[in-house]
Amino acid sequence: MDSTQVAAMLAAFASATTWEIAPPDVEQALLDAVKVACDEWPTLDVSVVEFARAVGAAVGDAEAPAAAVSGLHAADLWLACACARGDAVAVEALDERLRALRPTLLRMGASEDDIDEVLQGLRVTLLVSGEHRPARIRGYRGRGELRSWLKVAVVRDGVRAIRRRVDRPQAIDEVDLLMDPGGDPEHDRLKGSYAASFRAAFRVALDALSPRERNILRYHLVDKLTIDELGAVYRVHRSTAARWLSRIREGLFISTRADLMARLALSEHELDSVLRIIGSRLDASITDHLRT
Repeated sequence: MDSTQVAAMLAAFASATTWEIAPPDVEQALLDAVKVACDEWPTLDVSVVEFARAVGAAVGDAEAPAAAVSGLHAADLWLACACARGDAVAVEALDERLRALRPTLLRMGASEDDIDEVLQGLRVTLLVSGEHRPARIRGYRGRGELRSWLKVAVVRDGVRAIRRRVDRPQAIDEVDLLMDPGGDPEHDRLKGSYAASFRAAFRVALDALSPRERNILRYHLVDKLTIDELGAVYRVHRSTAARWLSRIREGLFISTRADLMARLALSEHELDSVLRIIGSRLDASITDHLRT
């Protein structure tokens, strides 16, 4: 590392702390941390300046900053910085650590669906920035092992998922979420005449979705991920993510229609009239359902 890179590294470190300039003994501590990290992860794409800024954020206003730097888990922090940049090798290493936490969730009493939801949801928040929040991995400071930090996050999210499943009100009615009580006569007729049948058909269609399909809908409709962000989460091209969404929506519509045809003595014209009203509210209904 030449003198220019060292100067940039020290400036980045100081910018994230209360120090106007980095104390003299911090330089060697930073160089040592970089060496430890590079020895552990020689192929990861990490900017030394970015790493130094992350180290500075971890150290903050410590009275002995050099000692604080030396006490960090440098290799784990380097990995976190690479994940934040979207490095494929780093993301796979993170995925491996998340998969290793499945037994923890099983011991908590989480179902397989809960586990899939928690791990995929955590992966999204770790790696994808939201409209008003940075990617969650940027919150890792290296003061403890990354595995332990991830385990805390998994347990916290797992508890929430289990509570949602256990405490979910049984009275939640998808058809009431779907129907617009705005006084429209056609809506009123639909709600009065076909509510019970549609309730059953729509619930069957929703329950038939796989955990991944539910997650895809939730990320797009509830978490407001764009097609590009959704593609990044699943590491597929945006066109593939768009096709997934289209196929899931179409599947819900077709399943609901088929179930209603089996339940109701309606002509195809009458049934399609009903479903046009349903289709106009489908995304809003799915969003409300997934939130609950």
